[in-house]
Amino acid sequence: MTQLKKNGHLPLNARINIKYNSNKPKISFSYPDKKNQIRGSMLYPIRIGGFFIAVITWFLVYFSHISLNNLPFVGLWMLVWYYVIPSIIYFPFKKRWDKLYPKYQAFTSSKKLAIFYPKDVKESEGKIYVELPVFSNIVCDFKCKGEFSDYLNEIDIREHKFTSVRLKRIGKKKLNKKQKRKRKVNEFLWYARWYFNKRPTKGNLEVIFK
Repeated sequence: MTQLKKNGHLPLNARINIKYNSNKPKISFSYPDKKNQIRGSMLYPIRIGGFFIAVITWFLVYFSHISLNNLPFVGLWMLVWYYVIPSIIYFPFKKRWDKLYPKYQAFTSSKKLAIFYPKDVKESEGKIYVELPVFSNIVCDFKCKGEFSDYLNEIDIREHKFTSVRLKRIGKKKLNKKQKRKRKVNEFLWYARWYFNKRPTKGNLEVIFK
């Protein structure tokens, strides 16, 4: 198994290139917009976990004794487990928790399966490849069989080459054209390609993606 090393604050929506030209694969990461790359917080998942703990413990310990007089305490119990305890757990170790966000996002995402066969192999500009045309770059797990494994040379994950235009508003202040429309590097629509030294005629490539 190859040990991946990240290049940047968090490996979220990263370009990934893996070359198999030598015995040890060469792996590199880069980002379309390193300064403003998409990040996530584990605070909300921790709060949801705290809420379920509160519900379960209350049910087990206090359910048989609930009365109208206990209801204000129920609300306080829920608030403590949803806000106070998660905050104590999360904020002192924020950086460590947020490093888990990509794995959490991958675990909770509904994934899809694509299988490529020899008939799906393309040739363009002297390169032989199969392509996953659009995905969110959250999950990309693959398995090669037969000649797809024997001839695999390179894997490339990149964002599609366009920028998104977003409107920028500052209250009711009149803005000029440059301020009104701001172009931002696309970080939402990606594609992946698997390149081969020779055209595979047997086997397949299975990809689990999101």
